[in-house]
Formats: sequence, C-alpha cells, structure tokens
Amino acid sequence: MTTTGKEVVLSTFVLAAIGQRQADPAAELSLAVTFYLADRGANRPGWPYPGSLLPEAQSEGTVTVGLDPQLWDQLAAEAERQGVAVDLLATHAAIYFAAEIDAGRVTERILADRDS
Repeated sequence: MTTTGKEVVLSTFVLAAIGQRQADPAAELSLAVTFYLADRGANRPGWPYPGSLLPEAQSEGTVTVGLDPQLWDQLAAEAERQGVAVDLLATHAAIYFAAEIDAGRVTERILADRDS
C-alpha cells in the first residue's frame, strides 16, 4: 500500500489489540477503519470518540502506518466532524474493531452478508 503522506501514528499496543493477523500493519488498520466508518449511523454504544478519553500513552513505542489516501480522507473527515485528531480517531477505530471482534459481531456481520 502506498503512503503519499496519509499516515497515522499508533502505539504497538493498539496494533496488537487488532491482532496483526497480517504482516502489514496498514492492512490491519485499513480493515479496522473501514469497519468503524461502516458503523457510522448504526447508533452503537462506543462508536463516537469518547470525549473523556485522554490520548494514549506512547511509552510502548509507536508505529507510523500509511493508509490508502481515500480511506485516510474519510477518516480525516470523520475526525474533523467529531472534533478529534486523526491519530486519536484511528486509535479509537482500532480499539472499536478489536472490541467488535471480541464480542463476535464481526463474525455475525460476515455471516449475514454472506446469506444476503
């Protein structure tokens, strides 16, 4: 995936949370952001960035992850709409995605999409 300056900084903890099932952190983050943005308007608890959440500690190290420019633009627009930095919303999207995987809702959506 090319990065043309459309990058976000995530902690290694956040990347571990979304599983790193692939060797490419950009692919993992792209999947998480796509899933997160697809839930816009679904009124799921925890979807909007929680205003009380402080920026995460960066003590464990960080990784700069490039996103497809179109996906980055969508994330940036949503971050602006919610009034938060793109990196923070990317982190939130990754954690949201990890929670959805934990709850089994990702599997439910895959099966529902397959059946329709």
